[in-house]
Amino acid sequence: MNINSFILLLLFIAGTFTARAGHYPDHIQSKIDSITTSLTNLEHDSLRWNAYLDLTYYSCNYDLNAALGYCHKALDIAKKANHEKELSEVYVWLGYLYTQNNSYAEAIVYLQEGLLLSEKLGEEDQMGSLYCNIGMCHDFLDDGELAEQYYEKALAIYTKLGNLQNMAINIGNIASLERRKGNIKRALELNVKALVYLAEINDEPSMALTVNNIGHIEKSRKNYPEALKNFLRSAEIFSKNKHRKGEALAYANISDVYIKLGNLKEAEAYALKSYKLANELQIPESMMNASNFLSTIYEKTDRHHQALEMYKTYILMKDSISNDENQKTVAKQEARYAYEKQKALDKKEHEKQLAIEQEAKEKQQILTYATAGGLGLVGVFLFVVFNRLKVTRKQKVAIEEAHSELEEKNQEILDSINYAKRIQSAILP
Repeated sequence: MNINSFILLLLFIAGTFTARAGHYPDHIQSKIDSITTSLTNLEHDSLRWNAYLDLTYYSCNYDLNAALGYCHKALDIAKKANHEKELSEVYVWLGYLYTQNNSYAEAIVYLQEGLLLSEKLGEEDQMGSLYCNIGMCHDFLDDGELAEQYYEKALAIYTKLGNLQNMAINIGNIASLERRKGNIKRALELNVKALVYLAEINDEPSMALTVNNIGHIEKSRKNYPEALKNFLRSAEIFSKNKHRKGEALAYANISDVYIKLGNLKEAEAYALKSYKLANELQIPESMMNASNFLSTIYEKTDRHHQALEMYKTYILMKDSISNDENQKTVAKQEARYAYEKQKALDKKEHEKQLAIEQEAKEKQQILTYATAGGLGLVGVFLFVVFNRLKVTRKQKVAIEEAHSELEEKNQEILDSINYAKRIQSAILP
């Protein structure tokens, strides 16, 4: 089950779904019951691992706690079997689930584990997804510096792979960081670039968010007509794709621009639409913005009681978000510590690897020197043997020549004796 692009997209649009503990549609409950029943008959680890991941998939949009429970069981099986590819996939799932639960520090831990395995297995596409998701977790924790490092790594991989959708997503993420840093012109350029890629592949949900981001940039430049145009387009695309959380976001932005333009009637209509959706989906930030805009509108139109009620809601949501921010600060410190720890471990591992390579190099040098020395000794030995053979050969030749000379002299002596005998025989009677 490959969920990388699924995770990447959901994180980019900040959570399309809202998990409601224990409430499943009938068709989902039926699938969960069927898989749970089949688990009793599954003995092979890979089949049980896959079943628990299927349960994770079907439950994640409705009950995060249940999904986490299933996913951790899949993790236990993968660890026991020591299957790296399966472990990598489980880590990706756990990173996604903890992100959806706003537990970003925990998410980073699991995503980093998945990244280490993906790097080891050479899975570039998954590495890109993990870099992006780790970047998003740091982004949610307001650690823009680390977020940008991971976005850039993800962008480099997806540019190499030619993946337009994920290139656009990471360009958009970097653009958001640039906007927050006040680099408005650069942010606009990047968003327009991302929009071109998304239009080419017709990725409408991501297009909607990118157009919404362009609207924010135009609003910051006080170009309210252009900002309104982009926010309206964003709301239209979100609505077409039934992306209700995106609609709530866009409607609040439209209301804000209408307030600035002095059109309070339209501002109220869109603020109410945003508030209704945000309340239904329990989105604190959108509820805070919508209630703040409604409080302003009611105050301007002399509806003071309603203005006060909405202001109370605004303060309540703001306090809730403030508490979340305090938790995020702690989580950010934990995540930064985890990053530095991982960085130190990576450095230590790198130094260990270098030491191993240096030791191997030294051993190789010793072997090379020993081999060269041995070959040198063999060479000297061969030289000595060759010289001895040469001397022996010369001696043999000298002996053979002496022997030949001796034989000739012996023959001459024998001939002389024989000749003398013949003379003697001729003289004697």
